[in-house]
Amino acid sequence: DRERMLAGYPYNQTDPELLALDFNSRKLMCIYNNSKPDEDDLRKETLQKLFKKIGQNVFIEPPLYVDYGVHTEIGSNCLINY
Repeated sequence: DRERMLAGYPYNQTDPELLALDFNSRKLMCIYNNSKPDEDDLRKETLQKLFKKIGQNVFIEPPLYVDYGVHTEIGSNCLINY
């Protein structure tokens, strides 16, 4: 069902592969959203695990919410807040 989802077709979101992706993204969002403001290394490492590609000098103001994250690319010098 992942291929159907990526193609824009209706899909079964209870597919085991998609459930595993969802669980992983929720776990990483929890780590990121509960990190302290001075834990830059933890935040960077978490974003690298969460997203397909993450550029240099990326700052995302928590809270961060995504469905899967692994299909998302964020370029360099990016600020995302709220």
